[in-house]
Amino acid sequence: RLVAFIGNDGALENLRANLAYGAGNLEQTEAYAKQAMRIESSFEDGYWTLATVFLEQKRFDELAAQLQRIETEFGYAFTPADFNNANYGDFYESDAMKNWLQ
Repeated sequence: RLVAFIGNDGALENLRANLAYGAGNLEQTEAYAKQAMRIESSFEDGYWTLATVFLEQKRFDELAAQLQRIETEFGYAFTPADFNNANYGDFYESDAMKNWLQ
């Protein structure tokens, strides 16, 4: 009803994505995050939510591509040191990471 009343936007879709993530439904999380990005391409949180799905599913090639999108769209300048931590451990060691940030 809320969407019918005020219209849809990236934040609402990303809220749905986060609720799905909390419920452990990564497929639904991905769908909502992509919808958030489609509806409001300047809403950064949707991009990070999708990156989280890729990280959690160890889809490292897609994660690298998503991080590149985030870099391009939002002006980040990532370095390998940004990912040398427990959250990104497996990604940090992956070929996808090495190929992306050579």
